[in-house]
Amino acid sequence: MSRWSKFEKLLQYAEHADFLAKIIAWLLVSLFGGKVVSIFTAQWLNLSPDWKTAIWLLVSGLLFFVYLWLRPREKPDKSTLPLRIKSATYGVDDDRYREVTTQVRAQIKNNRINFLVSNNTLMGGAGPFYGEVKHLVVKYSLGNGPTRQIIRREYDQLELPEP
Repeated sequence: MSRWSKFEKLLQYAEHADFLAKIIAWLLVSLFGGKVVSIFTAQWLNLSPDWKTAIWLLVSGLLFFVYLWLRPREKPDKSTLPLRIKSATYGVDDDRYREVTTQVRAQIKNNRINFLVSNNTLMGGAGPFYGEVKHLVVKYSLGNGPTRQIIRREYDQLELPEP
């Protein structure tokens, strides 16, 4: 395997390869732009080559940091991050609940969850704690992001990721 093919393989697996390509492009643009500005400034002010180099480095750095400061920040689309259900409980109080993580995970379709919280959906029709209003507590994350918690009452709609 050649050195270039190893480099290409690394770029394929890098999460921020696109970002790195943009940084390198803007670094080259800022260096070239700084060089052009330094040549014209040194000729206009009749400066020595040492000043020309100093102006080139200063302008190149400024152009690069202005780019970093002004570039648009792209936020990842929630629908593309993998939805991970950490735990799900269904019940009345902290001490009167049933573990329903498997049933909630089974509701994931196309990396989304959208269903009515009910005994039929979560308990197969059997109603634990008859006559009391139950709650579904779901702990989940999107990708490797922080764990979040969402609570839905019985007969409410659960939609993840949240709009």
